Amino acid sequence: MQTLEMRGYEFINKMMGDLTMLTLATSQNRNYLKCGDRDMLFVSLDISPDESTQIAPKNHHVALVIDSSDTMDGRKMEEAKEAAVNILNNLSPGDLVSVVTFDTKVKVKMSLTPASDHSIEIAIRSINPGGGTAMYGGLEQAMKLMQNVSIPGMIHKLILFSDGEPNEPPTEDEYFNDISTKLRKSGTTLDVIGIGDEYNERLLKMMAEAGGGGWEHVGDNAELTRIVDTQITKMQNTVIVNPQLELELMKGAELVSIEITMPTIQEIGPESRYMEGNTVYIGLKDIIKDESQVVAMKISMPPINGKEVPFLTAAITEGGSELTHQTAVISCSDDPGLYNSESDPSPRAIFESSEATILLGKGLEGDSEATK
Repeated sequence: MQTLEMRGYEFINKMMGDLTMLTLATSQNRNYLKCGDRDMLFVSLDISPDESTQIAPKNHHVALVIDSSDTMDGRKMEEAKEAAVNILNNLSPGDLVSVVTFDTKVKVKMSLTPASDHSIEIAIRSINPGGGTAMYGGLEQAMKLMQNVSIPGMIHKLILFSDGEPNEPPTEDEYFNDISTKLRKSGTTLDVIGIGDEYNERLLKMMAEAGGGGWEHVGDNAELTRIVDTQITKMQNTVIVNPQLELELMKGAELVSIEITMPTIQEIGPESRYMEGNTVYIGLKDIIKDESQVVAMKISMPPINGKEVPFLTAAITEGGSELTHQTAVISCSDDPGLYNSESDPSPRAIFESSEATILLGKGLEGDSEATK
C-alpha cells in the first residue's frame, strides 16, 4: 500500500547557476497503528541530489586556522603546514584565503587574499610553534574575517588544524559549541583536522558537528593526501549550502529522538534543534553531489482514527526558500495482523543501529549512563 505523498520540483539557483533536482525519500516502519492507542513509529529520510544535478563553478572563502602552540611542535606542526598548503594548492585562482594562527596570542597572517598569491604559502611555512593554545580566540578572529565577505554565491569554509588542547581562556566545551554553532548559522562550514596521535578527538568532533562539517585525523602522509582530496572534492561539489530540515508533526505527536546516520552518525540533541508550534527545525550538513544524507527518528504518535492520516511533513530549505517537501501518512486498524506488522523494518533498524553506536561512543568517553 502506498502511504507516502511525494512532491519535488527542480530548484534553480539563478545566483549560482546550479540546476538541482533534490530527492527526498521518506520511509516508515509501519503503515498501521491500533485505532485509538498511542504508539511509537520509526521514520527515515533519505536526502540526496538527483544524478541530473549540474554544478556551476563557485568561488570560495577558505579560512585556514592553524594551532601554533608549543604542543604542536615537531611533526604535528609540519603535518598541519603540509595539509594547509595542499588545500591551498588545490583552490581556484578566484578563491579567497585567510590564514589565522593561535598560540598565546592570535595572529592574522593573511586576510582575504586571492588563492593564487604565492605569499600565502610563504606565510604558512613560516609559522613557528610556541606558547599557549588560544583556540577560541583563533576561531573568533576567523569568524570576524568570514563576516567581512558578502559576495553572493560564495561558499565559506573554515578549516581548523589542531591537537585540540586549548589552555588559554575560555577553555570550556560550551564556548566551543557556541562559536561553532554561530559559524554554521552565519553560513560558514567548520571542518576540523586533528593533528598527531594524542589529539582531543572528543572536543574536535563536537565542534565539527556543531559547525556542520566533518572531522578528520592526520596519521601519516597517505591520510594527509586523502583528507586534502576529500576537502577539495566537497568544496567543488557543494550544491546546497547550510540547508535546514523542517519537520511539521501532527497535533499530539512528539519527536522522541532524531539522529543523522549518513554520511556520519550524529545525535541531534535538544540543544541542536528548536521548535516552533508543531514544527521542529534542524540544521543539516551542506548537500554534496553524489552524497546522501540519511536522518532517522523515533516519533511518539497520538491515538489515530481513520485512514491515511497525515502525521509528518518534511521539508528541505535553503536561505528560507523551500526546495522540496514530502508528507507521510498513517492509517489505523483493529486488525492485529495489520497493526502488529512492520511493512518496512529498515527505519527502525537504522535508528537502533545508530543509537547503539552513539551510546557506545559516549560509554568510551566515560559516560556511565550511556552504558546502562
